[in-house]
Amino acid sequence: MIHIYAYGPDLEKKLTRVLSMMSDGDMLLLVGDGVLNAESPLLEGRCVFALDADLAARGLGDRILGLEVIGMARMVDLIASDASDPITW
Repeated sequence: MIHIYAYGPDLEKKLTRVLSMMSDGDMLLLVGDGVLNAESPLLEGRCVFALDADLAARGLGDRILGLEVIGMARMVDLIASDASDPITW
């Protein structure tokens, strides 16, 4: 399952809740202000993606350790290939 997260680091409790709801094999996609969490230690050991345009818009580099930076086409492919509907937080 793909969880799409769009909230900034000021809502760390929300991110913690989302991560607690994820199952093994679930993916987390950071979009919008969610990319500001890209270097959070809470994400260690998770399958995390971040949208490149949102990273660039917020002045963040495109190479952040521990996650895969993807474009819009890859995001669409991920969502389309997943058997379940994405959950947007």
